[in-house]
Amino acid sequence: MYNFNGTCYPKSAQLPTTAYPVLLRGTFYTSQLRIERSKILLLEAHYFAIMAQLRRLRVQIPMTFTMEFLEAQVNATLSEEDTDGAFLAKIHFYRSEAITPEAPVSPISFAIEILATRPLAELIAGGKKLELYKDYFTAIDLSSSLQGAYKRYQDWAKIFAYENGYDDCLLLNTQKDIVASAHGSFYLIKDNTVLTPSLSSGATDDVLRGTFNEWLRTQNSFGFEETNLSPFELQKGTEAFAISLDQGLALFQTYRKTRYDDAIGRQLYTRFLDSLV
Repeated sequence: MYNFNGTCYPKSAQLPTTAYPVLLRGTFYTSQLRIERSKILLLEAHYFAIMAQLRRLRVQIPMTFTMEFLEAQVNATLSEEDTDGAFLAKIHFYRSEAITPEAPVSPISFAIEILATRPLAELIAGGKKLELYKDYFTAIDLSSSLQGAYKRYQDWAKIFAYENGYDDCLLLNTQKDIVASAHGSFYLIKDNTVLTPSLSSGATDDVLRGTFNEWLRTQNSFGFEETNLSPFELQKGTEAFAISLDQGLALFQTYRKTRYDDAIGRQLYTRFLDSLV
């Protein structure tokens, strides 16, 4: 099921011809929402994150694009699916008109696609082999926190991992600090403290990361710190893991000669999910 500007189509081939010039310009921003037990997880946080990003990207946001409108559009696209399952809703935003010197700000169009997946509680993968990706380095300016800002780097890192026998790679910024893994937000447990790259390092300001970080701050049994995380810290940590909306939890077992446990990361992730659904 596809949703283009509020109208649902069973197949992409049934989209109106007026949609194709818009789609050919390509997306300028994509947001992912997760649906479980017929509920959009973290809907309010996702809505405000989407609005903030659209404002930063300098497009015309229609007054009708409210949180209730977003929820209704996702549910309408989902209506003919098995609503008891788990799904990812990908919302792609497009410029409705080509940018010109006379009209550099464009109104937006959107398309929603629904992808079936497994519940987050089932998306736990251990034994991952980790390495650094050092062919290219991400920037550290404010644009780095935009969702999708370094997607190209993540794609390159996934290819590098595949070609060299690793499961995941860590992106580094121009200061050689860790930004994220190729698959999601990165966390390292060291001395009973959970460490994660800060936004000032260039980490993406996504909803799952922000919500998980806020939850970690409430856990009295562990310290938590957003920091500039050097790759040298990887050899001092006892556990390392990454989280994402689409792939859930990745538990790393090795980084070069360093071996990690995974009991705490697994426990934290499970308890966090219990607070969401």
